[in-house]
Amino acid sequence: MLEKDDLDLLLDSALRTYADPGPDAGLDQRVLARLSAETASAPRRRWLPWAWLPWAVALPAAACLLLFVFSGPKTANSPSGPAKETSRESAAATARTEMLPPPRSEADNTESSVPKARPRPVSLAAQSVSLPKLDVFPTPRPLTPAERILVDFATHAPESERRSLIAAQEQADAPLSIAAIEIQPLKPPDEGTN
Repeated sequence: MLEKDDLDLLLDSALRTYADPGPDAGLDQRVLARLSAETASAPRRRWLPWAWLPWAVALPAAACLLLFVFSGPKTANSPSGPAKETSRESAAATARTEMLPPPRSEADNTESSVPKARPRPVSLAAQSVSLPKLDVFPTPRPLTPAERILVDFATHAPESERRSLIAAQEQADAPLSIAAIEIQPLKPPDEGTN
């Protein structure tokens, strides 16, 4: 094993003083002790498993209430007045007559040992209702500010300004032309100079 010379001894002593913690020794222990003291003195809030239950009931109930309010009864354009009433009355009369049993004859009274099946009531089919239609499609909307400015320009601008606007628009739509680029070759420097 090699003996330590002066340089090795000097390095060892420097490393020992460099690694010496000095007066701040135990800082990590003091920080941990303070944190544990703070958590012990603070009131603990326990998690309750049923604490979310009121929200779990209230949110779907509110959603159902909003759905009920905003999807109220829809009215359709259907015929009203006497024609509507007579069709309902005739449908109700037809249903009543279909529900009544057929009249019994004397022969039916003698054969009381075999009961006859009663006819089942017939349900009325839902009448088709025509859906409302718009008179004008799409529904007209008020003009935007930009559209109002264009209408004002078209109605109040002189003919020459309107023509110049149309010409500018045609020039903007025209294809672009790019001139060919010509690069002159570089001249080498004179010999003997930098």
